[in-house]
Amino acid sequence: PFYMPSDHPDYKKSDEYFIEKVKSYINKINKNISEKDFKSIRVFRYRYAQPICEPGYLNKIPPISFINNLYIADTSYYYPEDRSLSESIRLGKYMAEKAIGKKK
Repeated sequence: PFYMPSDHPDYKKSDEYFIEKVKSYINKINKNISEKDFKSIRVFRYRYAQPICEPGYLNKIPPISFINNLYIADTSYYYPEDRSLSESIRLGKYMAEKAIGKKK
């Protein structure tokens, strides 16, 4: 994620600008990634990116579950933490450990 105020000069840059930027970062991490490895990339712009959660929100989030060999989760599972790359990594690690049976 790239969080910036809507009046930041980069906010008005094209979707392709951000897509190419992300691809370049991914290729720095893994030089073996090729164009065919990218199935879909989308750019979204939200004026207000951080949600305000109502009391009891944590109890309304369904558990992360394994469905047809796939785990699905989104940033709502970071709650009550703020959305960040650190939380993305934490959740990804948790889901990977759960998939291989280290977490119950």
